[in-house]
Amino acid sequence: MAILDDRDKKLVELMLKKGKMTCREIGEILGIPTSTVHHRIKKLIKNGAIKRFVPVVDYKKMDLNLFSIIGIKVKHGACESVSKKLADFEEVMCVFATNGIFDIVIGVTVKNMDALSDFTYKKMATIKEIESMEQMIVMKVYKSAAVL
Repeated sequence: MAILDDRDKKLVELMLKKGKMTCREIGEILGIPTSTVHHRIKKLIKNGAIKRFVPVVDYKKMDLNLFSIIGIKVKHGACESVSKKLADFEEVMCVFATNGIFDIVIGVTVKNMDALSDFTYKKMATIKEIESMEQMIVMKVYKSAAVL
């Protein structure tokens, strides 16, 4: 895997901060021609440094008003298979394999407490390798950065 040079890193940082910038605007800030910006973005996509382009969404405007972080303990050796199953649920926004208290931590966005209850007791209950979980409701978001 190739490490990005400083110019590519700055280009990606700009795209993360202001995703709707044109190649011309990025070029002006970085002091490089528009065609070079375009070429570098294509290269970053090709080598996998940029995986996809996604909007940063205000979930409340989509009537998804509740965000929960759920820590999950799974049976020994089941972390990868459980993570993949969880990632397939539409409510799950992110899945992380972790060390420490939990094997997996997920972020879930749903409409309300009833939807969270349904997700937890109906969908997650189908994954038999889950031994236990702890839910935390996000009360307020101070920073929500780019997708990892």
